[in-house]
Amino acid sequence: MSVTYNSSPQVNNADGSVSLPFSATDGKYTFADAIVGSADFINGLTSDQILAMQTQRWNNWYAIITNPNPAPVDPDTTASA
Repeated sequence: MSVTYNSSPQVNNADGSVSLPFSATDGKYTFADAIVGSADFINGLTSDQILAMQTQRWNNWYAIITNPNPAPVDPDTTASA
């Protein structure tokens, strides 16, 4: 699967933290998120580290939406007709 990552400009938040918004798509699914942390943390990241975080978040999200695991139904709480 080929995934394309698109980064948006850095956002300086009112609380002093910094956000690195991004989106990722495989052509079928699109995911949007942001890496958020202190300015020191964000500015200390390399592009490889940022891509690794983006990839990990995409992979986690993709696993959830493509392999849903619904909660089991408790027969004691199921209303009968």
